[in-house]
Amino acid sequence: MEEGKVVGGMIPKAKMAEVVGILNIRCFGAIVLITLLAIHGSVRLLVVGFVCVALTVGMYASPMAAMSMVIRTKSVEYMPISLSFFLFLNGGV
Repeated sequence: MEEGKVVGGMIPKAKMAEVVGILNIRCFGAIVLITLLAIHGSVRLLVVGFVCVALTVGMYASPMAAMSMVIRTKSVEYMPISLSFFLFLNGGV
């Protein structure tokens, strides 16, 4: 099998990590550039606040997909322990 080849609809983990890393860096950079260069005053605070709210809601809502699988199968096998642990730490800090 060739490296980076999509097999059965699955993307290799290394390729996925690369794509996620690039998207994270580009999105963060775009948000920083837009808020620093294009938005000024109290509107900047409002925009950054809305971005933070959207990201926080997304972070806490993301385990719901895993929870639906856990409820459907009645097995915690599909609940990633690392996701649960780090969300617990983030909520406690």
